[in-house]
Amino acid sequence: MLKVLIKKQLNELLRGFLISQKKNKARTKSQTIGYIAFYVLLVYGVMGGFFVFFAHSTCSPLFSVDLGWMYFPFFGFFTILLGFFCSVFATPGMLYHAKDNDLVLSMPISFRDIIISRFVAIAVMAVSFSIPVYLPAMIVYFIVQPFTLSALICQLVGFIFTVSLALLLCTLIGMAIAKLSTMIRSKSIISLVGTALFLVVYFYFIDAIQDFMADVAQGAINLANGLNALSSIFQKYGEMCLGNMGSMFIFLGVSILILGLCIYLVSIGFLKLATSAPAQKKVKKGIKKDNLKSIDMAVLGKEKDRLFASTNYLLNCCLGGIFIPAFGIYILVKGSMVRELAEDITGGDMGLIAVVFTAAICMFSALIDTAAPSVSLEGKTHWISQTLPVEPWKLLKGKLNLELILSVSTTLFAQICLIIALRPDLVNTLLILIVPQSYVVFSAVFNLLLSIRFANYEWTNEVFPIKQSAGVVIGLFSGWGYAAVLIAIYLIFNISNETAYLAIWCIATICATYLLLKRIQGKGTLEYLES
Repeated sequence: MLKVLIKKQLNELLRGFLISQKKNKARTKSQTIGYIAFYVLLVYGVMGGFFVFFAHSTCSPLFSVDLGWMYFPFFGFFTILLGFFCSVFATPGMLYHAKDNDLVLSMPISFRDIIISRFVAIAVMAVSFSIPVYLPAMIVYFIVQPFTLSALICQLVGFIFTVSLALLLCTLIGMAIAKLSTMIRSKSIISLVGTALFLVVYFYFIDAIQDFMADVAQGAINLANGLNALSSIFQKYGEMCLGNMGSMFIFLGVSILILGLCIYLVSIGFLKLATSAPAQKKVKKGIKKDNLKSIDMAVLGKEKDRLFASTNYLLNCCLGGIFIPAFGIYILVKGSMVRELAEDITGGDMGLIAVVFTAAICMFSALIDTAAPSVSLEGKTHWISQTLPVEPWKLLKGKLNLELILSVSTTLFAQICLIIALRPDLVNTLLILIVPQSYVVFSAVFNLLLSIRFANYEWTNEVFPIKQSAGVVIGLFSGWGYAAVLIAIYLIFNISNETAYLAIWCIATICATYLLLKRIQGKGTLEYLES
């Protein structure tokens, strides 16, 4: 039975690759392979490529100053961070709030098998997002240093150790969120506070890493002594990854204990949390008067209520709403340092600085993608909206307007912070304001089109349309690709007039937005009605 349950969980994770979300039919083998290859290219190609570059720039300098043991702890931390970050938001829904919990618990199935199968799904998700960080570090290491079988085995154990720590954090945080959701009426409060605290720690770590890399570049051996005094476990882990077989068995044993602890923690609270009803707002009796709303405002209100009623929706599709202002505040606080660093890297080329930071804002703006899963989230009740005496375009416009409200306001705040920090001239100031805003509108329209094209109403857990639908994946990585292409064209063709370049880019984005919008208003509304 355990194999059957694990297969069921993995099929749900891979549903987007195996099942056509439009026709709700199994894909052919060639289509499945094609979708998987596309996903691997996006996730492992883009993200893995970044960490290959990062590893290449850190491996040789560390070993050249006899600090090679710092290499794997450094990337191990990022492995834990990404594995935790990409899995923790799905943990409460996949473990405790899955829609088939009541059905599965009512069947003659071992309680242990249910817990293990759910935990395996979380582990697979954490591993899939940890590989693009850890694997590039291993590849670059064996390019720079001689290959040994003992080092390979030890590094694989090091990967297991980092993933087990990420799963332990997911288990603890996921259990806390699930418990608080039964006590606090608004899950969005839990989500926003928790994410805000995470971002504070994240930016603090990034700031510390900059100082760390500066010290390493200067050959600061004292830094190593300081880390040894704080915690020898970092050095033990680093030495183990370099081939210390004695330490390998210790870390392997600790990893097994951590995984066992995770399953134990889930088991002691699973039944109570899985069967507990979430806290409900008290209904006040009496006559309540409400102002008459226009159709547009009523549809927008419905989309807003759906957003704030779902923790998974809020965290995964509105993360940029916290990330972008945090980025702006960080730039503002570190204004002088950012300006000096940008001038040193670009040689004082304000045009290149404007292009790079404009692309950075566009990349962060892609983290707001509420429109991408909005159609699929209607689920089996999508027919209700379609039978209302409301034009289909007005229903779709409500989904579009919600993303625009969130992304335009937060992006504008970051732009103002960036302008204050960099102090560009008037022309570059206008471009820094206009270009990202044109992208924000384009992104919202594009995400809505993807949501219609890849609509999927057959899901048992809202995590799947929010995190794993093709529309969400394409929308997110297309935003990162937009930023990368913006910089790449500027550098490859050595464009000297950044004003004209950004102006042309902005006009092209606006024209593309117009064409996509006409497509939605025409064939898009028909597809929405026929789905």
